[in-house]
Amino acid sequence: MSEATTESRYLRGDLNVEDALREVTGVDIGRDQLVQILKSLHTANPAGPALSEHDARVLTDAGFTASPAAATAARVDRDIRMANLVATAAASCAVASLVASWSG
Repeated sequence: MSEATTESRYLRGDLNVEDALREVTGVDIGRDQLVQILKSLHTANPAGPALSEHDARVLTDAGFTASPAAATAARVDRDIRMANLVATAAASCAVASLVASWSG
């Protein structure tokens, strides 16, 4: 029997959103961070920045099509990476303060 994918386990209700995101991204995302991501998605323009007619035509002619799901995935990825960066920076600052207190 093959192991179920994250997507299939999520759709069956075996995983909650936070656990599914953790499995897919490798980042431990808490509810506070998830709320910030949802706020970001709520305020973001799903279409993204407008392209000039020329650029849009070049991309269309090359076979690229608009994909709101891909744009949303990119925004979620950006928000997860930023949350992880902030958490890592905060941890680094805490370690630096601790090390400084040992030498002082």
